[in-house]
Amino acid sequence: MYILFIGRIVSAMGSLVWSMMTLILSGKLNFTPTMIATVTIILSALSIPVSLLGGFLSDRFSRKKLIIICDLFSVGLYYLIGVREFAISSLFLFAAAALFQFAEDPAYTSLVADLSSADNREKAYSLTYLGTNLGMVLSPTLGGILYKNHLGLLFIINGSSILISTILILFFIKDVKGNNEGNIYEKEIGEASILPYLKAHKTIFLYIAACFIYEGVYGMYGYLLPLELERQYLDLGSIIYGTMSSLNCLVVIIFTSLITRYFFKTRDTIKQLLGTSLVVLGLFVFRTFIDLPFMPYVAIIIFTWGEIFSAISSRPYITRRIPANYRGRLISVISIATMTGSSCSIFLTGRIYDSFGSLMAWVYVMGLGLIGIIINLLVIRLDKTEYLNLYK
Repeated sequence: MYILFIGRIVSAMGSLVWSMMTLILSGKLNFTPTMIATVTIILSALSIPVSLLGGFLSDRFSRKKLIIICDLFSVGLYYLIGVREFAISSLFLFAAAALFQFAEDPAYTSLVADLSSADNREKAYSLTYLGTNLGMVLSPTLGGILYKNHLGLLFIINGSSILISTILILFFIKDVKGNNEGNIYEKEIGEASILPYLKAHKTIFLYIAACFIYEGVYGMYGYLLPLELERQYLDLGSIIYGTMSSLNCLVVIIFTSLITRYFFKTRDTIKQLLGTSLVVLGLFVFRTFIDLPFMPYVAIIIFTWGEIFSAISSRPYITRRIPANYRGRLISVISIATMTGSSCSIFLTGRIYDSFGSLMAWVYVMGLGLIGIIINLLVIRLDKTEYLNLYK
């Protein structure tokens, strides 16, 4: 787990491209908000079969080998983008690199569950989440500085960081599968397709719906926030957004261990509700007080508290409630739900933004957040009935 933690730090140090993608498409390719949203939804549509395939392969074959193969392809594509002038063709190469990352995600998430027990699962995912944000403290700010004149360097740094992380996994991670220690719901069962399983477990289905809505709201962090900052502060918008992203990571570093420790006995369903509520509140504060220069930073602190609660509870919640031999496939389904929720919400927000303006776009986002809170309340109610043994 500590090797995965270190690997996450190294990999996240190069995560310059993802945090700046909206600004790259807007500033380098002159894409409109609707065009940016369209690119996002197309990429998400392509990721659906890729993620399903990654989940299937993760349950059938070596998760470690799958991660290494996908990472090497991504590294090569990032290097190829970095040595070329950024154009429409570069966007296609970036999409291909992203799809390989989507394919490995079920294997990586499942590997964390395999290397941990039901009792320390939350700490395990908290550790990898913390590692991601330790590496990203400076990368968004650096990305905001470099993207105008040294865009190719961003892709090269991103590829190099993934390569280092891959080498660590290759030499130091055991190839294990199917740890189900200490929880009857994680015991392996007979093989069947995912749809009958979801039909028989309605709480999991409702949880996936909650993930869909949550990501639809959370996705505004990388889409609507930079657009609003650019509209409000012009050229300073990219710098403000970059420093906000760095503050986001800094808050994660300071508060993740504290929240994990002091809310350890709090049910993961309650923490998910807190996460959604705080994310919605943070976005509300951002939009309401955007004209005050310091308030976007206050808003991102509240938003990040919600992100932490969601991050440390979401994967432990699902891995404690599904059989070990279903992890890869069900995690891929959840990943698809989150990507689809984010891209659909971004697309609708972009259309509303172009047609009716900023205010109506934010009304839609706040309404979506309220729906997410209601669904989380339903999950809390049903979970106690379906997974009674986890409450004893």
